Order: sequence, then structure tokens, then C-alpha cells
Amino acid sequence: MRIEKCDLWEIETASSGRPVTRYGAAEKYLGRVIIRIQDDNGHEGWGESSPLPKFTGETAASTAAVLRPAMDRLRGQTLENPEAAIGELTDFSSCPAARAGLEMALLDLECKAAGRSLADRLGGERRAEIATTRPFGIVPIPEAMDLGRRLFEEGIRTFKMKVGVDPESDAGRIRAIREAFPEEVRIRVDANGGFTRSQAIDFAGRIQGLSLEYFEQPTAPDAEGAIETFRAIREMGVRVVVDESIFSVEDARKLIEMDAVDGGVIKIIKFGGLLASRETIREFEKAGKFIVVVSPYECHIGKAAGLALALSMERCEYAQELGNMPFELGFSDWRYRKEGGTLILDSGAGHGGWGIVPNLSSIAKEAA
Repeated sequence: MRIEKCDLWEIETASSGRPVTRYGAAEKYLGRVIIRIQDDNGHEGWGESSPLPKFTGETAASTAAVLRPAMDRLRGQTLENPEAAIGELTDFSSCPAARAGLEMALLDLECKAAGRSLADRLGGERRAEIATTRPFGIVPIPEAMDLGRRLFEEGIRTFKMKVGVDPESDAGRIRAIREAFPEEVRIRVDANGGFTRSQAIDFAGRIQGLSLEYFEQPTAPDAEGAIETFRAIREMGVRVVVDESIFSVEDARKLIEMDAVDGGVIKIIKFGGLLASRETIREFEKAGKFIVVVSPYECHIGKAAGLALALSMERCEYAQELGNMPFELGFSDWRYRKEGGTLILDSGAGHGGWGIVPNLSSIAKEAA
């Protein structure tokens, strides 16, 4: 396929509903880069890069600065292998979120040109729907209870609750929600690496018996004794999942070899794209461990790509974190439908998300 046109929109949108985490209060605005690539047959591929500075150090501005010259070099090229072509455009080694957005657009374009879904390209559409979850921030118990009731009424049956500040108060909030929804709701907790070793073990002891799904990232990956902490918590009967500890398939292999975790979190931006994410998922699957795909702040485009990834996984017994959109909509859309806490597959070519060009152009900081 020959690349005829490349467009880039750097935008910033007001956020709402983003949870307070151990990193602190949510920022008021979200920056992202939206990409469109068109071939000589009129097919369009859409990509999104919504960087998380605390994870990869990238911002929307730095992402756009990397992508603009790379996309200039992409124009006019005839591509046989999009993955190989990306490596020739620029050095993406220090900017995985930028690479992820570009790869997403090229894979979407490739699949549309071939008339196949992205999920099929990644391994096959193994299911027709995906259960989703919504996050709870670190808030007082009455506020958490109000949110829980609202989400339950919406049909959400899995709650992700942020912790990582104080073991006692965090556990008290989790216990209150569990008592309010004894058997009807599944609960998972995420410390974002905020606890020390002693705090993490203390917290794990306090939540024993609450029938939680898992404890995500109890301590920071570079915390003293992190691996031993993960193992100690697992020995208490609490499953451990990692996010901040895995940024590559090599990271995943090391943790699996050490038998330190029960599962992992996939954020496409951490791994530099869908294909590396899929390779990492395969490592967990081979080891009999599970994966949760997380698309925290992406619009319909990034979430559609995350959904395609989740649809292609061999195992999907846990709700995927793909349903929360804590920002103004109106600049993107997708072909999927949401019923309560479930995303329903609507088959078609590509990943199924796209941008709304007039609206993107009206809010873009700068368009290439």
C-alpha cells in the first residue's frame, strides 16, 4: 500500500471522573495525539497516543514533536511491512507512546486494506463481548459508596479501587464497599506501587477474606525487596498483578521465571504498540497467567485498539479496563456498543475507532 496522506492533531481536553491515586489529584486536562494515515485506495488508518508522563516520561507535545517528522518521511512510501517501516522512520526507543500511536494507525490501515479486523490480525476474535470495570479514587467512604451505587445502577459489576496511601484507611474503604455489595460485585485494588514492603503486607493482611480479585502493584518495582513482597502477599492467598513493573516482554519473562506474579496489566503505550503488547500477553498465557488490558484515558480510537487486543486473548476471565472515558467526547467515535458494564463486538475491518475530523481540527493545537 502506498501512503498518500498523513494527518496529526495534538489536542487537549478537559477531564472529569479521573480517580485520585497515590500519585495525587488528577490533572484538569488531558493531552493526546490523534493520527490519520491514508493510502492510495482511500483507506484510512487511525491511531492515538495518550501518553502518561509518570509512566514513560512523554507528553502530548513531545509525542507530537517526534511523530511529525516521522510522518513526513512516511508520506509517499509503499509499505509491505508496516512494523518494519516504523523502525526506519526515527528512533522510538525513548518514546514508546509515540510509536504505539503510529503503529496503531498503520495496523488499522493495513487491516482495512485487507478487509480484516484488527482482532483477527492479532490472533483472532475469540469472543463477542467484553466485561468492563470502572475506577474508584482514594476518597472518603461516603463518596466511594455513592459512586458504587451509581456504577451498580449502570450495570458495572467490577470495581477497581485505588489504594496505596495508608493501609488502614485504604482497607477500611475496601471493606465498606465489600459489605455493601457482598456477592454482587467483584473488587480489585491497585496501589500503583505506593506502599512500602511493610505497608503492602499489612494491607494484604487487612483485605484477606474479602474475596478480592487481586492486588495490583503493591510496591514500586524498584522498592527494596519488591519481588519478595509480591511472593509474601501471594503466600497469604492474595493474587498479585503488576503494571509499573512491566514495560517490555523481557520484563514479563523475568517476573514469570521468578514466579512472582499471577498476572499483568497491558497498557499499549508502555510497550510501544499492539504487536509488542500481544507478544507480552502470549508470555503470560503460556505460563498460565492472566492479563488485563487497560486503556485509562484514551478516546474511542485507543480503546477500540485495546478492545481488539482483548478480543484476541486466549484468556479473558477478568473484566477489562476499557469502558471509562473521563473527558469531553465529540472528537471520536467507534462501531461498538456498550450495554451496562459490557462492550459488544460489532465486526468490521480495522480496529473500529475513528476521529471526527471537523471537531479535531477545531480543537487542535497544531495540525500537520
